[in-house]
Amino acid sequence: MKNIKIEFDTTSYVFSHGRSPRGYGSWAFDWGTGPQFAPTGTYAEAKRWASETARASFSHLPLHICRAGVVIEVCS
Repeated sequence: MKNIKIEFDTTSYVFSHGRSPRGYGSWAFDWGTGPQFAPTGTYAEAKRWASETARASFSHLPLHICRAGVVIEVCS
């Protein structure tokens, strides 16, 4: 479902790493279902994976609930 608004929250990541997420590595995201580990790759690739996976996770919900959006926390 393409209508779900996705937002990434990097607050915890920046607090623990002292910088914004970037580069190549292992990435974990949490959208309320526990940490989800993306395939190793660049941060941009991992964000794309997280967006697609979160959308698929919430695609069964009614549209009026999905319009509120999903906040994805960047864990590592």
